[in-house]
Amino acid sequence: MGQGAEIQADDVQLSLEPIAGKTPFRTIVQGIRLRLTNEVLAKAVAVALEKGKERAPVDLALRSTRFVGEGAEIVVEVSKGRFFKTDVRALIGLIAQGAPQVRVEIKEVKALGKLPIDAFVDPVLEKALGKATTLAGVERAPGGGRALLIRPDELLGSLGVPLQFATPGEWDARTDEGVLELRFRGRG
Repeated sequence: MGQGAEIQADDVQLSLEPIAGKTPFRTIVQGIRLRLTNEVLAKAVAVALEKGKERAPVDLALRSTRFVGEGAEIVVEVSKGRFFKTDVRALIGLIAQGAPQVRVEIKEVKALGKLPIDAFVDPVLEKALGKATTLAGVERAPGGGRALLIRPDELLGSLGVPLQFATPGEWDARTDEGVLELRFRGRG
């Protein structure tokens, strides 16, 4: 186990909303701040690579992950056979300022060697983005490109996290060295 918590939640604000039935109220999140560390990012990417391993046309091995000021940086070794091997760096931007969703955009993908990888990467990314939209709370951003709009409250609910968020609500997201901070506020 690590030194500290990988996910921190604080500034929690809850309200008790009356409902009919056995329990006379339900708990609604009016505000919360979540901080995720590099370790959470590494585990999430490792799971995604493991799930996609059988369908990938190449072998993938996670080299490194970290949150940086521009978003999340992921480096994966891509190989095919004995002669093709290169590290590929992806920079993923996470953007939200008072928005009902967080925009997640693949800003840059490049090989750290001199190999051209666009012909390989584009179809793989398109397939991955399409698969992501099968999850609750995830949709393609208008205008095409490599961007998704994610409603974290809906995504968390679909994954079994027992939190109900106020509606309407808004999210802020920012990254810094080693951390992603998400903040939710109910508007009502």
